[in-house]
Amino acid sequence: MVEGCTISKEEEQLLNSESVQWELILPQKKLEANSKHDFKKEIVNKNSFTHVRLSIFPDGGVSRMRIWGRLKR
Repeated sequence: MVEGCTISKEEEQLLNSESVQWELILPQKKLEANSKHDFKKEIVNKNSFTHVRLSIFPDGGVSRMRIWGRLKR
């Protein structure tokens, strides 16, 4: 599951607290070992975010996550 939030530099210390409102970007999905996964079509939310987080159920098994984006002006 991938979630995103928009916070300022000053609020970064709150990232691990419950006061940050995380929005769903990609719902929980079963992954296959030793495979490349591309989720362009499955993205739920198209808002802009300053931070993203990956939640893994159960823990472990992901070696790399890449996120591409553009600066919003």
